[in-house]
Amino acid sequence: MSANLGSARLDRLDVAPLPERVKAALLDMIAAGGFADGRLPREEVLALELGVSRGTARAALRSLEEQGLITRQRGRGTYVNQHVADSGPAINQIVGFYELIEQAGYQAGIAWTHVIRRPADAELERRLELEPATPVITIERLFTGDSTPVLHVTESLAAKELAAGEPAETAVPNSIFEFADRYCREPIDHTVVDIVPVVTDADSALLFSCSVGMPLLALTEAHYTVRGRPFMLSKIQVDHRYLQFTVVRRRPA
Repeated sequence: MSANLGSARLDRLDVAPLPERVKAALLDMIAAGGFADGRLPREEVLALELGVSRGTARAALRSLEEQGLITRQRGRGTYVNQHVADSGPAINQIVGFYELIEQAGYQAGIAWTHVIRRPADAELERRLELEPATPVITIERLFTGDSTPVLHVTESLAAKELAAGEPAETAVPNSIFEFADRYCREPIDHTVVDIVPVVTDADSALLFSCSVGMPLLALTEAHYTVRGRPFMLSKIQVDHRYLQFTVVRRRPA
């Protein structure tokens, strides 16, 4: 493993929490085939080469293991599951779509962002357990991969969930999870995703610069606090030609 490669990646991501920066560095090295025979160094060696504590390295490895990207076995070591790494972004990981687009091999971008205040509609009242006409903030964005529209996302939450005030459109972070950390009273602890196939109508065909009737994936994500309270709802349309998802199912330990 190259310590220089790890250090460079950590420097570029110095605004992210340290375990996430270590995880990103390891993902880069996995993608580059940087581990001989697909085997990672011991935890303490990895921590030393990346210049972090052993606990930080352990947290990053645990996250990769939960995604199915590595397998750790006592007495045998830690190995890359290359078939998982090559299969595309995993939807069972708590990261934003910007990062998922980059994991798919594209240069991620955001074409535009709109922040809208409006009354809750019937679906938001039901899914977020809101009183009728509760004021909500909706963030609407068009994500791109290599400058091509890939994802259209609307993310809504009650205005009362904001602790730091309504953000300007230019201040919305790339990730909704980072948004919750920065602006909301509570962070996102877990997300439940529903996925259905749909086709473009006239409005979505215009967004994706395609013909009406092109297949899309439609995701509805309900975001929950650590106490299991739903407080944010995301509606996502995905051009499956650019971004497909993998779910890794693991046997319980």
